[in-house]
Amino acid sequence: MIRNDLVHPPLYYCLLKMTLAGTAEPDDKRLRGLSLAAGAGAIAVIAAMGATSPYLRVPAILSALLVSLNESHVFYSQEARSYALYTLLVAFLLLWRALEPRFAARRIYWATGTVVCSALVWTHYVGALYCLACAVSMTPSASTPFRRRILPLLPPALAALSFLPWLIPELGVYRSVQGLGRNLDWQGTPSFYDLKMTLASYSGIPDFPGGTTFALALGLTLGGAALFRAREWAGADAGAVLRTLAWTACLPPLVLWLLARKPFDLPVFGGRHLLPSVLPATLLVSIGAYRLASFLRSTLAQRLAFAAAALLLCALQSAALLRSFSGPARTPFRKIVEDIRRLHPGLTIYHTNPGRIGDLVEYYSGQTRYPVQELPNTSAMLPADFLVLYRPAVPSEKARVEGILRDCRILSSRYYAGARSPGNGTLLVVVSRISRPPG
Repeated sequence: MIRNDLVHPPLYYCLLKMTLAGTAEPDDKRLRGLSLAAGAGAIAVIAAMGATSPYLRVPAILSALLVSLNESHVFYSQEARSYALYTLLVAFLLLWRALEPRFAARRIYWATGTVVCSALVWTHYVGALYCLACAVSMTPSASTPFRRRILPLLPPALAALSFLPWLIPELGVYRSVQGLGRNLDWQGTPSFYDLKMTLASYSGIPDFPGGTTFALALGLTLGGAALFRAREWAGADAGAVLRTLAWTACLPPLVLWLLARKPFDLPVFGGRHLLPSVLPATLLVSIGAYRLASFLRSTLAQRLAFAAAALLLCALQSAALLRSFSGPARTPFRKIVEDIRRLHPGLTIYHTNPGRIGDLVEYYSGQTRYPVQELPNTSAMLPADFLVLYRPAVPSEKARVEGILRDCRILSSRYYAGARSPGNGTLLVVVSRISRPPG
């Protein structure tokens, strides 16, 4: 999939291929190395934002800790996909924004912003929304000279122009695979609860009734406290940076949620596409906690209040993260291959989806490549005994297998699922074409 990807922007895949140069058959740990480095890098960049201004010094450290505990950030930092790099680049975008009060007069500052925005859109399409949110929030009032008002719009505009050489031929690829909607229609139309849960996940959702509402209310309260009269608290420059954090935290989720609904019906809303919003969201929450604590009179009371708030925020993130440690986060294909090798050697293996099942079984089987084949449409083409792997939660796969099994006998079955999506696991079924006895 890495070698032949045609539908995602290419920067992550080019970088990954560079890290794998000279390795014909890289193991899964090496495949995930770039994502792990990018995930750790995002945490470091958020912590480094504390050096840009005194009001960010302590909150940036807390925010970096919260990001390191965020379940989604941890999960996507160990996947061989582009989301961790995408998040790292948004971290650089926020750092670039925080440095604007110091370096706006220098051309190199705006050139650097153009490079960051270009890298973002060449990594993920939704990166354009983060660039836009940053640019709009940086645009000063109408009383400011025109040149100063137009400068924040130049980096995303130039990034968009740089992306055209990829985007124009890509339109033909999407037409050949029947469009964006056809490829993402499995996501469905998001409800208001989906939006609410996505926003709440940035704070960490506790496992009790009303936990989502509690996490969202806490995040909004602390975020509001950070933004309330920010100019009076930390100066005009600080107020402008906090406005950028609010825009980048909220605009992309809201836009994708609206695009997924009528009249647009583009199924593009998903937590992984919005992963970078955890960075500005945790920064706002951390600043809000720090600011509320500062209203107390004594220094000791301020420190105790902030420590208590930090412990609560870390506990919320940890609660969501610990739920993923009950077992493997994703469907354990390594375990599936081990069980096939130990319990069912010699059986022909069929699957219902090459990218989600077949290719993974072949990969984890290593040098002893198993003959994994796509399930035929009729049982007449099947051997006497065989093994089939499919996802019962996917209606098309379930219907296809049930049609084949109608005239067969199930000898055994086992379900494999990850802790993150237990309902979307893979079922291993050992089948015999010997008809069931009468009655």
